[in-house]
Amino acid sequence: MCRNARRTSLKDSQDEGETMLITVTPRDCFDVPAGRYRATCVDAHELYKETPQGPERYLRLVWELAESPDRDVRYLVGKNYPPHLTNRSVLRKDLRTWLGHDVDPGEFNTDTLVGKEATVTVVQIFNENHAQPYCWVSKVDPPFKDPEDGEEILVE
Repeated sequence: MCRNARRTSLKDSQDEGETMLITVTPRDCFDVPAGRYRATCVDAHELYKETPQGPERYLRLVWELAESPDRDVRYLVGKNYPPHLTNRSVLRKDLRTWLGHDVDPGEFNTDTLVGKEATVTVVQIFNENHAQPYCWVSKVDPPFKDPEDGEEILVE
């Protein structure tokens, strides 16, 4: 169950009698059922996680699912990657399958991923110490295409 509070904002009206517009911003929810989903990368940022060896740097990618059963909820999934592009790194493997090609030698700008569509596979991992399952992005593929007409479709 998503626990984030809904945010609203009011547009001030200077004249009495004018219609007041109230914007309801969808709440973000990372509780996603297991399945394959069409999604768009909406964020790529640096993240530090505390470990026994001290803080470690990660790349955090977040995807927004294309379809949502609730209009007031924005369903998101994210994955943290060690920021390495060695041949065996998880980040490089996911980028190869997602983008359909290997990354070019040199520096890779992670901001170029924002706005790119993908098919993400989500697996729920249950732990008796936590009430909610952990939603893990196990695979990132190119946007799924319907073999009949080439149109992108949602896969669940």
